[in-house]
Amino acid sequence: MARGGSSDGTSAAETKLNRLCERIARSLMPRRSDHPIICCATRGHEPAAQTSRREIHQRVSDGHEFVFPSGGSMQVNTPEGLKRLSPGQVLLVGRGVPKEESPVDAGRSVTMNWCYTHHSFALLGQTAYTPRGGWCSSTKLELVGQTDVESIAAVVLQELTRRNLGWKETSSSLLNYLSWILVRRIKRGALRQLSPTESPTISTDPDAWRTVRATLEYCDQNFRRPFGLDEVAHAVGYSASYLSRLFSRHVGRSLFRYVRDLRITEAKRLLESTAMRMSEISYALGYGDPTQFSRAFKQETGVSPRGYRGTVSIE
Repeated sequence: MARGGSSDGTSAAETKLNRLCERIARSLMPRRSDHPIICCATRGHEPAAQTSRREIHQRVSDGHEFVFPSGGSMQVNTPEGLKRLSPGQVLLVGRGVPKEESPVDAGRSVTMNWCYTHHSFALLGQTAYTPRGGWCSSTKLELVGQTDVESIAAVVLQELTRRNLGWKETSSSLLNYLSWILVRRIKRGALRQLSPTESPTISTDPDAWRTVRATLEYCDQNFRRPFGLDEVAHAVGYSASYLSRLFSRHVGRSLFRYVRDLRITEAKRLLESTAMRMSEISYALGYGDPTQFSRAFKQETGVSPRGYRGTVSIE
């Protein structure tokens, strides 16, 4: 889906998708007198062990993520225990926290909405569980803008963790603010549809989670310079082939794609908030030359870095 665009040039399918994503974004807005958010901030431990079952959807997020069902009840196994969610409740999961999502009743269908934030960009998605087919992602949309939406999610998490005077009102207001930012991005067409992917294969091996987290941290710390799979594998102590398969199963994308996403996300931030030249951004993000950077950026976003800088707008 191209960035921008007018209502006159929007197809019926795009309009339907936009409306669905707007409903997902608006679902983050607190509507009830009681506080709907359940906080999960612990990092560095595995979720409590569960029997390996096909209805478990297990992953680690490299950003802050909101999880909220819109149909059916679900439960999320976290290092802080099992969190049960019904429609209208929201789980906020901190960066790097492992979680296992499953239906409360394996014989009933569940629709799970999620909002992933990483620096200035957000992903909205919907994942469905059916007793016959298991988990499957059906909708995934990237929302582009300048505001650092992850920092808003991080402050919400901080309010929920500390629970100082006025924490409910403050976190609810922040959540409303975040939701409206996402809605505005959808309204102005600052979005791109991503290809839906099947849920990652599940492993209950605690060592696997430690390896995935170590790999995420290594990539987060080193993506601004050139490095490859062999280097990461050596750093975490596994073969390149094993690490590649393990990472893809748990994170839902290849290590190469994850690093590229980190670089493109940072490139967007630099294009939006600095006056750095394209060559400077290229070398600052580990690309060998500006042409390689421009090609990767356009392949990911549909526009050149220079074109992106010229069209991006503030929420």
